[in-house]
Amino acid sequence: MSDHTIKNNPWIEKMLVVSTGHISPQDERLLHYKVYPYSCLARDEGYILYINEEEPISISNSEDFITEIKMHDNLKRFSPEFRKILKIAQEKECIWVMFDRDGQIYDDLKEFDW
Repeated sequence: MSDHTIKNNPWIEKMLVVSTGHISPQDERLLHYKVYPYSCLARDEGYILYINEEEPISISNSEDFITEIKMHDNLKRFSPEFRKILKIAQEKECIWVMFDRDGQIYDDLKEFDW
């Protein structure tokens, strides 16, 4: 008999919560126009993004380096600051990133005023 009950074995996934203040206006436009290559849910408060744990993410703007690591073409269109947040989420073993207008503002991430 399996132990697949919500009480004994819930499926729980980690999510990094970040303020929308850490998204540049250009990155927000890319999210709005559904350029993000994986699941992206737009909400009044921001966005929820799926993080592909197998996707290599570079925060470098060097085209040679980005091509070398085989990052998804659409992901290359986002800023290094945006990709840094995704990479941090990956390193923290998060499956999701929630950009929320009331989310945490982090001192070590760039803030955008828009």
